[in-house]
Amino acid sequence: MKKQFGLTGELVISRRHILKAGAVLAGAGLMPAGFRLQALAAQSLTMGEMTIHSLSDGNLVLPLAMLAPDTPEAEVKALLEANGLSTTGHEPPCNVTLLESGDNKILFDVGSGGNFMPSAGNLLESLDAVSVSPDDITHVVFTHAHPDHLWGLLDEFDEPVFVNARHMMGEAEHAFWTDPQTADKLPEDRLAFFAGAKRNLDTLGDAIDLFPAETEVLPGIFAIDTNGHTPGHVSFEIRSGSE
Repeated sequence: MKKQFGLTGELVISRRHILKAGAVLAGAGLMPAGFRLQALAAQSLTMGEMTIHSLSDGNLVLPLAMLAPDTPEAEVKALLEANGLSTTGHEPPCNVTLLESGDNKILFDVGSGGNFMPSAGNLLESLDAVSVSPDDITHVVFTHAHPDHLWGLLDEFDEPVFVNARHMMGEAEHAFWTDPQTADKLPEDRLAFFAGAKRNLDTLGDAIDLFPAETEVLPGIFAIDTNGHTPGHVSFEIRSGSE
């Protein structure tokens, strides 16, 4: 599927895409209830010498218009209703990845903390569920600087949560969100995103390592340029042995 992005950097889903999704949702409705619940739960897996945890930070609550802006609202609601889903809003889950490799405990993003949405900001509880404390985290590696990925960086006193961690972000992403001129390029409804990102990153100051895309940022962890959602968005490929 070819991805399309609007001026705000949000993924735009066309009418064709939402109709295709109907077949997927209908198939999901035929799955046993236990299977669907398991698929939504946080999971752990082992890859080579590494253990990967997917930890819940909660969920967002978004208007339906953000789910499929190019599709008539009546069609979106009909699709959701037919599959037993809420028609009053879109509630995507927010998950954070924890990678354990040797003595390293590496977080990819940090969730939204307590200043974005009351339905999110549960990362610390999820870390506790796998017997990991914030002080145990050795590295925090960011994909991008949207609120649900960055704003969990600071506590209620604006102090870094992961005090022993080495923080890392792509050069292009950091440059975009710390540039005062970025505010002039964003629509009004995204100015809070900019203010929050700049506040969090300015608090770190020089205590953040910046890396170019398409490089090995840590042993076995490779940054891939996936800009579009944000100008400096990166994804990560993880390798362990032959896996």
